[in-house]
Amino acid sequence: MLKTGSRIFLIFLVLLISSSCARKIVPAKESGKIAKGHREISGEQLQNFNYLFVEALKQKLFGNYKNAMKYFLECEKIKPDDAVEYQISGIFALSGQEKLAVDYGEKAIKHDPGNIWYYYQLASIYQMFEKKDSLLSVYKEIVNRFPDLIKEKMTLGDLYVQNNMPEKAIRVYQQVENKVGKSKSIEVKIIKAYITAGDNDKALEEIGDIIRYFGTGKDIILLEAEVLAQTGKKAESDSLYRVLIKKYSDDADVQMSAYEQYIKDKEYKKALKILDKIIDNPDIAQNKKLDYIFQILYMNNPELSIESEDIGKLVKKVYENAKDDLRTQLMMVDYYSQNEEYDKAMNILRYMIAKYPRFKPGWQQMLYLASTEEENDTVFHYAETGEKLFREDPMFNIYLCSYYMTKKDNNKVIKYAENGIKKVLQKGVNYVDKETGLKYKDIIIQLYSYLGEAYQNIKDYKKSDDAFENGLKIDPGNLILLNNYAYFLSVRKEKLQKALKMSKQTIKQEPDNSTYLDTYGWILFKMGRIKEASEYIEKALKNGGDASPDILEHYGDILTKMGEKEDAVKYYRKAIEKKGDRKKLEAKIKAAENE
Repeated sequence: MLKTGSRIFLIFLVLLISSSCARKIVPAKESGKIAKGHREISGEQLQNFNYLFVEALKQKLFGNYKNAMKYFLECEKIKPDDAVEYQISGIFALSGQEKLAVDYGEKAIKHDPGNIWYYYQLASIYQMFEKKDSLLSVYKEIVNRFPDLIKEKMTLGDLYVQNNMPEKAIRVYQQVENKVGKSKSIEVKIIKAYITAGDNDKALEEIGDIIRYFGTGKDIILLEAEVLAQTGKKAESDSLYRVLIKKYSDDADVQMSAYEQYIKDKEYKKALKILDKIIDNPDIAQNKKLDYIFQILYMNNPELSIESEDIGKLVKKVYENAKDDLRTQLMMVDYYSQNEEYDKAMNILRYMIAKYPRFKPGWQQMLYLASTEEENDTVFHYAETGEKLFREDPMFNIYLCSYYMTKKDNNKVIKYAENGIKKVLQKGVNYVDKETGLKYKDIIIQLYSYLGEAYQNIKDYKKSDDAFENGLKIDPGNLILLNNYAYFLSVRKEKLQKALKMSKQTIKQEPDNSTYLDTYGWILFKMGRIKEASEYIEKALKNGGDASPDILEHYGDILTKMGEKEDAVKYYRKAIEKKGDRKKLEAKIKAAENE
């Protein structure tokens, strides 16, 4: 764990809000000229530079970064200067402009490579933008230029470990020990580096050395237990953990280490017992407790059943301890959802959305659950409200299309589908929403499917076909688009060869999908290939299609065509039981019985 990182960033922030880099202003004679690099500036220009620099520092001190940047850039126009570049770099970093922040930071170092604060700031920028390789390079340069700085060498070692170069880290730590003498804290780092390198024998050897020099202690026993567990010496490791838990029963490090080891060893009863203590431990952050709970919820192990009373008690205890924490609420929503207690999950989501109206994942989960439960009014409320609140997000258009499709309001479906498609195209088809993780490519495909269906329903067949074709240009192998497009062509008895080809792709990919089998069979029926059609519809029925009124009706139509009218009537009646179109089906029954 690199604790120095927070120190680096703290230094960076202090430097950004201070005016410590303001140089002493020396009045210059107006008629004189001062050379700076290859550029000569007059005394008047220098006075102007000094004035602008001090004004810029004042503006920055009061948080007026825009004005500060304007003055600093004016200074840079007068003459390139490392202190100015340092300040510009910091402001660009705070505004999230990584490249410019780095460029100016490197310029400052180039002008004054002996100023360590410039290196600190550049390191902080790399840390801010999670550039681990670049951060490591800066610290290598710091250590090369300032070899007597012990803390910086230790940070370099920590960065080597973070970048999975433990052997280099060990060399750096040993260099420090050669200079400052043997240290328990450094020895612990060396042991951890050996563990990272997978050299457990060397780690155990170092543990023996540290015990001889400094005696034993909680941190050393923890390391030894971890190494023994990794080397397969489970009995010895368990023995140490028992000692630790007995002696340091309330210690956060001991509890977490023991829990993680028990989970790794699949000793779930022991793990849950420790987790109960972890949840009660005020020294362990709520986020860490939630990490452990989420790990269990998604482990999908029969010994850690989400339905078990023990798991339920732990989840509810975590929730009771921090009800107002957003991530804790999400955990509870996940728990209730997995247990199919959707009402309880949605109650928490209602509270979350009311308290944090801009938290999109809450809206997404609410819409998903309401849709799963077929609570159409709830879907409509949150989709309509969300669409107004998040105007650029097409996710809500999907749910509005779904809602209006159930209401058979094709014009509204067309309106929201076309609007949603525009939103996707503005962001780009390959855009991924950072908050929800939704891929816009998936969204636009669904919107094109709704659009194609709505135009089909109002008999604007050209626009229906265009919608499916546009969707297939984006994802040529999309099974839903291929199936729906093929089915609608079969309903119209148009381009049946094309429809059959598309449908064949779907059953090739999913040969047991009742919907795709039904479409393929129905196309064959429309082509007059009745016997083949019956084979595919029968297969659809065997793969769950007997729950679909449409598939049951299709089989009834095929039987009617084959002259098996008595059996056809049976399937029409089954379709009515599954909530098919009663009026249409009763007409077919009457026709079959009267012939």
